[in-house]
Amino acid sequence: MAIRKLNVVAIFFVTSLTCCVGKVNDGRFVINLDKPSSKAIDLTTYCEKIMLVSLDEMSGLYPESNFCVFDKGFIIQKDSNSLVYFDNDGHFQKELKFDVIGDFSTFRNKRLYVLAFDRIEMYDLDELKHEGTLPLPDSSFTYCKVGGTYEDVVAVFAFRGGKVYSGDYDTVQKTLYFPVEGNIKGSNDSLKKVLGKSGFFYNGDESYFYYSNTGTVYQMADFYFLSYVWDFKKKKEVHVTVSNVQKMTNKLFMNLETSMGDYCSIITINDDGYPHSSALYSSSKTPYFPLGIIYNKTNYYLCNSMDIDKYVSRNLLDSEENNRFDTLKSHSNNIMIKYHLK
Repeated sequence: MAIRKLNVVAIFFVTSLTCCVGKVNDGRFVINLDKPSSKAIDLTTYCEKIMLVSLDEMSGLYPESNFCVFDKGFIIQKDSNSLVYFDNDGHFQKELKFDVIGDFSTFRNKRLYVLAFDRIEMYDLDELKHEGTLPLPDSSFTYCKVGGTYEDVVAVFAFRGGKVYSGDYDTVQKTLYFPVEGNIKGSNDSLKKVLGKSGFFYNGDESYFYYSNTGTVYQMADFYFLSYVWDFKKKKEVHVTVSNVQKMTNKLFMNLETSMGDYCSIITINDDGYPHSSALYSSSKTPYFPLGIIYNKTNYYLCNSMDIDKYVSRNLLDSEENNRFDTLKSHSNNIMIKYHLK
């Protein structure tokens, strides 16, 4: 489905009396929040192997830094004004400077889009050279997300006066229009925070965009996923923030933040797009499956090397990676973990 066609679907999360397996009842996806898995996620269920990439030391780079992945390496936001490029071996290659970075996105290994205050900068990812500038002349909008959808179209999300807007930017004609708008609760500050946690992800030739607010996930896609969690014991809806939604073949991965705790949810979906089972894990259990960026059947996660034990099961490491494990942990600052998914 093209990103310009908005299909907002809200599916409620309620609890199940018996188990953690999800099911569809009266159009609602059922999951038992009271009984998440008592075990940590078994990475052998989802991963074939794990590889560790030590990044060259870079002042100002933190594990929580935003990043994008493309075939040649990683684009990481070092601070509010600069992006750094590391190749697949973790070697520093280049730094790009801007006045202020609002958002950035890579698109199908062809371009890097950087949203600045009043423009979008485009870079050729093959050479990482500047390709052009797209002006954003209407200052009445607060522009918050950017990402490519077609060769000549860039998707832009913005908000103004309590409304969120989905826009298409024609890179040839240099024109931006907003075919879709919607109401969303919250102040400008809260909207900025909500949309700031959102992002694009890709599935074959299809592109998807999601954003979440107070437990609701809105998406441009033809599959369904949940939006609320029901606390059966207290018989009331639980305030939930859904974030970092990722899709891998027939599975959806997402983080759930609730007043009862934080969870990782892995949902299996049918060919027709409906969820039919779910596994729910408490994020307090370690090692758990960290959601970074899923790209080309690999989940990339950036972490501090001292925290590798939280995210890596050593039984999945081959002998070479096992030999490097303790060295990387003691001598490196930042590690990119590559979970090769089944």
